[in-house]
Amino acid sequence: MGVGAKANPGAAERMLSTETTMVSHRAPRLSSNSPAATRAAYDWSVIVDNAIYVGGRRVAEPSSLQETYEACREQRGLAWIGLYEPIEEEFSSVAQEFGLHPLAVEDAVEAHQRPKLERYDGTLFVVLRPARYVDETETVEFGEVHVFVGEDFVVTVRHGEASELGEVRKRLEGDPRLLRLGPEAILYAVMDHRVEAAP
Repeated sequence: MGVGAKANPGAAERMLSTETTMVSHRAPRLSSNSPAATRAAYDWSVIVDNAIYVGGRRVAEPSSLQETYEACREQRGLAWIGLYEPIEEEFSSVAQEFGLHPLAVEDAVEAHQRPKLERYDGTLFVVLRPARYVDETETVEFGEVHVFVGEDFVVTVRHGEASELGEVRKRLEGDPRLLRLGPEAILYAVMDHRVEAAP
């Protein structure tokens, strides 16, 4: 199934099939007023990519998370924040801004989760376990990709080298028609890439 396939609202959930646990939760949205000290403490080495998309096109690359939040609201765009192995303190600003559920945040930070799909009010939380074959050692290496999908944002959290998503973003940015479909299209492309990349 190619990335160019038309995404639809239920496609991502169907792709998880029977190997995935799906749970629905209702939780209050957290305050978006994250302390300045928390933002200042954010380790930028964990940010892989950070951009705003409008009409399927990359229109801004904010220099800080706070600018990302403001640009998303002002331009009514889609924020896609990619992180690599953040610790709880580093992830707290993102969690507060988008009202991410504490249990999902804990899972994303600690990793070592099984594939699953959970819904927290208007946010979808998906855990994927990609794998890659390492020729040098003749072993299979596993990684984790955690994806938070909301109305106007996608946050991807990667663990391990087998979780690379740069190619997914590049392919989506090359197809504005698909990216215009919104956050669900990004989730669909991430899942489709992981399936195609399986050894």
